[in-house]
Amino acid sequence: MDPVSLSAAIAEAVANANPELSKRLDGGEDVYPEILEVAARAHEETRSILQSAVDSARRAGHSWEAIGRILGVSKQAAQQRFGHRQQPSEDDVAAVKRLYPVNAFNEMTVLREIGQFGWHSVGFGVRFHRIELSAEQWEHTRIIANPKAIHDLEAQGWQRIGEQSFPWAYFSRPLHAPRLEGDPPSDVLRLIRGDAASGR
Repeated sequence: MDPVSLSAAIAEAVANANPELSKRLDGGEDVYPEILEVAARAHEETRSILQSAVDSARRAGHSWEAIGRILGVSKQAAQQRFGHRQQPSEDDVAAVKRLYPVNAFNEMTVLREIGQFGWHSVGFGVRFHRIELSAEQWEHTRIIANPKAIHDLEAQGWQRIGEQSFPWAYFSRPLHAPRLEGDPPSDVLRLIRGDAASGR
């Protein structure tokens, strides 16, 4: 999409956020603070999308230098602006293993299976989740992110996993039931990478 088309699409989305505002433009100057408020909210949303896109690019293995080049800033500036939200690596977190490979079509099924055995996601990237073993069962869900849906899930006790990976947001919550004994089925167990897949 060229810059002009993108700009027009964003302007249209902002206008459609509250169609009543455009109808009142000829009615006086009182409408402009409301337009400014909608535009400010749109600005925050695009900032969030940009951060998510950077996080996803980093998880996919792209360097800060490459990201900075795309954004028109130095490697250091890109890392300072966006790097604070990156998740710790597996080396930084004790007892965290990698669930790999998974994809958008099977990851929720696999997470449901391993959740019964105490494993839960604590982070994710391209085709993998970082998982940790606990003494209780867990459930996971994935949504197309929007502020209301996220708020509703958090109000129900769901915990956000990492940051949004546009357009997805991932959540988990403990079921307060003891984890099943033993290991997940062999076809799932082979996806758990680490020193000891069983966690025992």
